[in-house]
Amino acid sequence: MVEPVRPARRARVFSIATAVVFAALSVGYIVLGLGFAALLYGGLTLALLTVLLVVAAFVDSLAIRWIAFAVTLVGAAACAVSAFTQLPSDGGGAVTMLFGILPLLALALFVVTAVARAAHRAT
Repeated sequence: MVEPVRPARRARVFSIATAVVFAALSVGYIVLGLGFAALLYGGLTLALLTVLLVVAAFVDSLAIRWIAFAVTLVGAAACAVSAFTQLPSDGGGAVTMLFGILPLLALALFVVTAVARAAHRAT
């Protein structure tokens, strides 16, 4: 049997390693997003989720999961509205980018929720 502290420690290490990857992706989205507003909003949302990922690993609070869910919804809505308003001028390129942005935001939300649950299961 695995002692209850070990999964929490693994979740915290995983959150730091994943936060580095999400931070790099968010910087890339923000840099590329200077030309496309949908990427900019996606990058800013991913940056907020990265911060929430690290906080969720060390702070035991149900509110963090709900805040991450709200941040993801608002960021996805901003990306979608921005992409659809650019539709007449870019020929659908921004809407096509949503196929890459929205699944990544959903993955980030899943990781935040899973890490928060795993890190505080023992307590």
